[in-house]
Amino acid sequence: RARGPVHSFFIHLQRRSCGERELLATGAAASAPGRTQIAGFFLGRAPDGARAYESATAAHIDARRHPGSGAIAFIDLAIGAVDLAYFARGWPWDHAAGALIAQETGGVARFLADDASYTPRRWNAPLLMARDQAVWDLTRDALVTRR
Repeated sequence: RARGPVHSFFIHLQRRSCGERELLATGAAASAPGRTQIAGFFLGRAPDGARAYESATAAHIDARRHPGSGAIAFIDLAIGAVDLAYFARGWPWDHAAGALIAQETGGVARFLADDASYTPRRWNAPLLMARDQAVWDLTRDALVTRR
């Protein structure tokens, strides 16, 4: 029997007739641990060339090493196990699904260079996905050096 990090749970986002969204999760996904600190996955360097992981840690963000698969990061973001996922670069096939998941669960997916919303027509640019705008803003401020 196949076992893996996403094998033991199911996630479903449904829209109610009133337009409200409801996230349904079963198995391991239903028991995402409670946290008191903003947490997220970081892959690559910050726009100023510093390591994103270290920049986030310095801003008191629980910076976690990327799990090796965007799919794992996107699921953890959807179920609330983490608050954000940062990617120094990527291609549409890497991040389009994750950006959609973030947006459909009430989060944001924006490029760091200009705060533009994610689009698959743009690639190879720093991308930050977060559970809400406040987390996105705080993380951006940790990663981007203002001049």
